[in-house]
Amino acid sequence: MPARCCARLWVALSVAVVANAAFAAEEQATDSLEVVKQNLSDRKAALLDVREKKECAAEHLQAAQLLPLSELKRLASDPAAQAELEKKLPKTRTVYCHCASGIRSLSAARILRKLGYDARPLKQSYDELREAGFAAAAK
Repeated sequence: MPARCCARLWVALSVAVVANAAFAAEEQATDSLEVVKQNLSDRKAALLDVREKKECAAEHLQAAQLLPLSELKRLASDPAAQAELEKKLPKTRTVYCHCASGIRSLSAARILRKLGYDARPLKQSYDELREAGFAAAAK
């Protein structure tokens, strides 16, 4: 009986992981990186790095604003902080989120959407964005 229970649990977990991956893929930005670059250049969009400060202290993208996911979660529950956020990150712009692997950018985009932003998580990591020609910030 325990083996049967474990097998059912394994199947349930596997289905949940696949469903979550499919849901995440649907949420990711469908804009090509060329469109992202053009929107950033035209100031129609902002790039938001949601990695934690210790992860990106040495390297970040020239076009990106740093707002760690932990900080964004805190801001989401504080109306005064939200007003400050909107001064730095206008709701009139599309917000492309990126992180180290794409997972936190999904969470950040969900939070920003609840706050009224057009937030689009990028599936590309920092390293992939650099390889695609996004310039690193000067040290």
